[in-house]
This record gives sequence, C-alpha cells and structure tokens, in this order.
Amino acid sequence: MSSSEAPVDPHQKMTNLEQKHAALELRVDKVEAEHAQLKKEYAKLQRQFAQMNAYLRKLSQSAHMINPEHYQRINELTPLQTAICLLTVTGMSSADISRRLGCAEGTTRQTLRRKSKAWQCENRTEFEEALRELFARFDDKHFFEATGYPKDWAQKYGNVPVSEDPYSFLYNTQEGTPSQKTETAAEATV
Repeated sequence: MSSSEAPVDPHQKMTNLEQKHAALELRVDKVEAEHAQLKKEYAKLQRQFAQMNAYLRKLSQSAHMINPEHYQRINELTPLQTAICLLTVTGMSSADISRRLGCAEGTTRQTLRRKSKAWQCENRTEFEEALRELFARFDDKHFFEATGYPKDWAQKYGNVPVSEDPYSFLYNTQEGTPSQKTETAAEATV
C-alpha cells in the first residue's frame, strides 16, 4: 500500500457494496416490472391480432358481397339462357350447345345475340369474357341461389346426355312446372 492511499475501512467497503447491490436490485425490479408490462401489452396485441384475423376470415368469406347490378344481370337470365351462357363460356359452339340442351340452334344464337347486345358486347368473344367476369363474382352458394345451377354445372354435366343431368328440369321445358323446378333444385343440392 502506498503512503498516499488511505486505509480502506472494511465496514465502509461493505456499506458501499450493499448500496450498489440495493441500487442494482431496484434496477432489476424496474426492468422486471417493465418486462411484465410489455408481456401484458404483447398478449393484448396477440388477442387483437387473432380478432383481426377472425374478422378478415369472416370478411373474406362474405367478400362475395355481390353488387345488386350483378344479381340483376344473372337473375334476368331464364334457366335455359343460364344453361346456354354456362356452356358458352366453356367454348362450346352454338350447334353443340343446342344439341346438348335439346333446343333449336336458333334459340341458342338468338339468346347469345340478344344478351350480348343488352350487355353492350361487340362480339361473342367479348360476351364470353363478360359472362366469365360475372360468374366469377359469385361464390358457389350465391351462384346457386341466383341461378339454381351449381357453378361447376357446365364442367360436370356439359357433356352428358340430358337424361343424366340432374338439373335438366331447369332448362327442359317439358319437365315439370316452375314450382316443381324450384323444389327439385333444392333437393338436388342436398
């Protein structure tokens, strides 16, 4: 020990260490309190995130909130016109559509011409695209509610004989009355 250094009192040294220790314990307590508060805020944010995700899922399920104009467009189609339009978007010719549905080719052509004109489409290709866009705006449930057809009707039944099509009552005017058609459509989906 050098002569310039004062002797260290062990009691004083212990007191200094105890004070430092107490100050550190206060800082640890403060950090732990902040940590607990942050954990609470994190848990709250997780709950809000879960609620937001649930809301977004619900919103996406109802994202098919259909514009009334789209409902009007699809509802203005008779069941036969709907079948013609569904088969049209698959690329079938008017002659093939007529054979498939058991109607005159003139009926198919006239339906396509009139609807194309009413929808202000310049040609069949433009009309097919307008139909695709309209049909895409509907989810399966709303499409069925609006038309009586499942959305994938043309893919499933477009190339089967009328006798094998469970929805033929919709477009085949010789099968049943309109009220029977509605009841049978509901039964076909069950």
